Amino acid sequence: MPRLREYIESLRAIFECWERGGTKLSYQGTYYNFSLMTPFFTPPKHNWPNIPIYIAGVNELILRLAGELCDGLQAHPFHSPKYLAEFVLPNVEKGLKKRGRSRKDFCIATTAFVIVGRNREEQEKIRQQARQQMAFYASTRTYRVVLEMH
Repeated sequence: MPRLREYIESLRAIFECWERGGTKLSYQGTYYNFSLMTPFFTPPKHNWPNIPIYIAGVNELILRLAGELCDGLQAHPFHSPKYLAEFVLPNVEKGLKKRGRSRKDFCIATTAFVIVGRNREEQEKIRQQARQQMAFYASTRTYRVVLEMH
């Protein structure tokens, strides 16, 4: 997690350098060091200050890191309402609290498995693909926490 923490911090430093225009870039970490921002790589001024940073996460530490340092979380599609309410939100909120941030300052986005098709045959084909993907996630240790909620 320390690398991801630094990556987010360094990205914020780069965005700040761009936003302020002409500000010297200076980020020194254990894993990443950035001190040069040439005009060639500096984007022109734009109307989107404070570019949001989201990370994806499933487990406790990354969810807390998202709450602490990010603007949002891309929750994994292998989830349930119970997992989101009883595991994701409490851990995100621990990260928010660490930085004195509010839940209203944080967005959670996700996708879902959806079965669509023009007819039953197409729907069944998509259903089978979704089942295979969910079976893969269910067999992977990283996603065990979702299953343990139930």
